[in-house]
Amino acid sequence: KMYYVDFEEMQRKEEPKFIAAIKACENFDLTDIMSFRYDRNQEILAQFHATYFWNRETDEIHWITDGRHYRISFLTFCQILGFGEKNRSFSRIHEDDPFKVSDIRHRWREPHKADGKRSRLRSYYYVMNNLLRNTIDPKDASASEINGYVTNVLARFPDGERFNVGRFIWMQLAYAMDDARRSLPYAPYHMFMIERVSGFVFPKD
Repeated sequence: KMYYVDFEEMQRKEEPKFIAAIKACENFDLTDIMSFRYDRNQEILAQFHATYFWNRETDEIHWITDGRHYRISFLTFCQILGFGEKNRSFSRIHEDDPFKVSDIRHRWREPHKADGKRSRLRSYYYVMNNLLRNTIDPKDASASEINGYVTNVLARFPDGERFNVGRFIWMQLAYAMDDARRSLPYAPYHMFMIERVSGFVFPKD
């Protein structure tokens, strides 16, 4: 399941770790996409999941909805989700290999014991990881390990080099679609995208 972030509720808690996380999300252009809410139609999303194809040469996603073929370029995808030209100019997380836990060990309360368990992260990074894995890098609710490209993202916080958020989602979607264990990842974003591209508004579950 994919959630959204209620930043106003976080602000009201007035806890330093939440205030710091809110500031980081603002600095990295994550606030709007993390707080995005949109209802879904499971059947329409299932069709997208079943017919998804990423043409790497043209950098376009293709899919079929109710028997009709649609496609969207990366540029249009970014525009639909609210990422402008400036964000697209930032570096791409996937240009590097996923970092090892040892590369970001100082994000754990006891760096010399860093083992990849999210429960042992420093409080600020624990919050940031939860925000990421419930929005732009959705994981199974039971996931307890820090792995994959989220390590590269955590390495950027709180004030490192900004990254191309739209490209990160685009690439993570491709990986998720190749994983049979994942069920309709990025549902709110895709439902919104499908309706904007197709011109149809579908009943929601």
